[in-house]
Amino acid sequence: MRKTQTSHYSVGRTSFLLSLFLLGLLGASDLRGDDPPAPRPSPPEGTAVAEPLPADTAGASEPLPAAPAPLARSEDKDDRHGFLRRSVDKALGLDDHGDGESKDGGGPHLGPLYPSVTVVSSGGGIAPMLQLWAPDLGDSGLDVQGAASYSTRRYEFYAIRVGLLPHRGAGPPWLATSTSRLYPLSDIEHLSRVENRFDLYGAYRYRYYPEEDFYGIGIDSQAGDRTDYRLFDQLAEVVTAYHFTPRVALTARAGVQRTSLGPGDDPAFPDLETRFDSVTAPGLVRQPDQVILSSGLLLDFRDEPGNPHGGVFLAVGVSRYDDRNGSQFEFQRAAGDLRLYLPLGSQRHVLAGHAVASFDFTDPGRRVPFYLQSTLGGSLLLRGFPSSRFRDQKLIAFTGEYRFEVVPRLELALFYDAGQTVPGLDDLDLSRLHTSYGAGLRLKSPRKLRVRFDVAHSSEDTRYLVRFSPAF
Repeated sequence: MRKTQTSHYSVGRTSFLLSLFLLGLLGASDLRGDDPPAPRPSPPEGTAVAEPLPADTAGASEPLPAAPAPLARSEDKDDRHGFLRRSVDKALGLDDHGDGESKDGGGPHLGPLYPSVTVVSSGGGIAPMLQLWAPDLGDSGLDVQGAASYSTRRYEFYAIRVGLLPHRGAGPPWLATSTSRLYPLSDIEHLSRVENRFDLYGAYRYRYYPEEDFYGIGIDSQAGDRTDYRLFDQLAEVVTAYHFTPRVALTARAGVQRTSLGPGDDPAFPDLETRFDSVTAPGLVRQPDQVILSSGLLLDFRDEPGNPHGGVFLAVGVSRYDDRNGSQFEFQRAAGDLRLYLPLGSQRHVLAGHAVASFDFTDPGRRVPFYLQSTLGGSLLLRGFPSSRFRDQKLIAFTGEYRFEVVPRLELALFYDAGQTVPGLDDLDLSRLHTSYGAGLRLKSPRKLRVRFDVAHSSEDTRYLVRFSPAF
């Protein structure tokens, strides 16, 4: 394994957080209050000005109205409470509807700083995240986004993006953090309903995940072979996209990813290298620096992307991974994501379907590093199994959900998941799909899901999931 250099990373993290703080101050300096009212101009010289009537003659022909009665104590108390609520809402950027949406769609924030709570990756635990979002910084035309997160299980995530970023509302653009999300589909998905026509920006991402799981490769991997490892990776890339409409977009990206592995920090499981070698876990001994070229297409005809009740969604992507240190770990990936939402009589009853495929193709003698293979398990695909439970070069997954809105902000769901990972297309066998099923409760605002509680059962486990984003 390429060992991680912790002291160097600590200096890098400190520099990143200091930069984020300074950018926050710069963004906050643009949040000026209202200008003082301009003085009333003096009338032109020679213009007659009406003088006010003396107090004893003004309105003498009519009796003065009686003074209004003082407000009742309860009304005065309500007004104080209303003032307090409006003050808090103004500070947090919330509207008057109490649904957690900001007036501009940005969510709670203090100036350019957006605090939130998330799960950066399955198994990483709850993580507070602080984001900086400074669009059109200093009237330069450039947007700046920064993010920092540290979870209860010591998972670290940092990112910065500068350029013409995708805008949707006034809040910060979405960031991919999890190792279980399929690249590049997760990034393509969030090009939907973007307001600007053209994106072009540079991005840097830092992940330090000390308790990632590995069970082996293929459909027959065993739960008893669970091991863990430490993943550290950095990705620098240039991204561009063109939005034909808010529902149709093309994107392309080019980047370099550097990965290092080390012993895992979870004392409950053995280290990966004690049970696997470079044959059963390709990339264990040597982690190549990868040059990644990718492109994708988005078609989104859902009625509301964050809270869909009808419509269809399609994302497809193709990628090329080149090994900068040789040719052993070079491959191509083709991936697709299809989602259907069908209202059953009314929008309170919705049948939702999800199909995902990710196929990696290698030349003879080439391998796909195990940590770059697509995975099943976790909170998105095959929810009854733990994160990264199955992985291989070919993946298919299906989900069906029945969703019932008890009230607009509360939804119940029943779901059934199925999926499979295999080495080649000829090995796909629908009779050997792994399956899971369960039920869920979701708290929503009109435009997005806020919290998702799922209970999922499989042949291996019953899992209780709490997430802050939809499964699909």
